[in-house]
Amino acid sequence: MTCCVQAEYSNLAAFEVGPWSIYPEFGLQLNDARYNQYYFGVSPAESARSEINRYVAQHSYQPFVSLAVNYQASQHWGLFSVLSFNVLSDQQYRSPMIRSRYEIEPTLALSFTF
Repeated sequence: MTCCVQAEYSNLAAFEVGPWSIYPEFGLQLNDARYNQYYFGVSPAESARSEINRYVAQHSYQPFVSLAVNYQASQHWGLFSVLSFNVLSDQQYRSPMIRSRYEIEPTLALSFTF
């Protein structure tokens, strides 16, 4: 893969209430054409092998929001969760490999601090 550019601008806030920490975030991600072609494009060779229509993707902007929550259960143990919501750009969504414009990504983690 050749080098590609992905840049992100976001605003993140932090709120603490007792053992809870809450981090809402929103932003915009810029993906250059090489990035989009690698992940969403379909080359002529790939199209021939898979019978998926050829697709050439261009650069795009992609909005996102997320909410992270941390619960510090004790001095050492914590529970961390993130829910991210991304809206695919037209360049990404038009790919014949994509079925939904929206991506929802949940994360749940248990943390231990030494």
